[in-house]
Amino acid sequence: MKKLFFSAVALVAFSSVSMANTIDLEEIEVTPTCATQAAMDTDNYEQAYGCLSSEARAFIYQAYLNYCRSLTKTVRLIEG
Repeated sequence: MKKLFFSAVALVAFSSVSMANTIDLEEIEVTPTCATQAAMDTDNYEQAYGCLSSEARAFIYQAYLNYCRSLTKTVRLIEG
């Protein structure tokens, strides 16, 4: 009887200690910046169409970056 009582008390005590250390996590949606998005788009372009020279890569990256920034400015104008 004493062992059963001790086991029950120990179970309750240790379960409350483990519950006290839990952390609630929130999921947040992270949108990439234009620079990150342009780099990913350039990498995808290179995978689809083959190896790029450094000049071609810089040109395509800048095109994607300008496109992303133009979309962002349009959204800001509409929202503002």
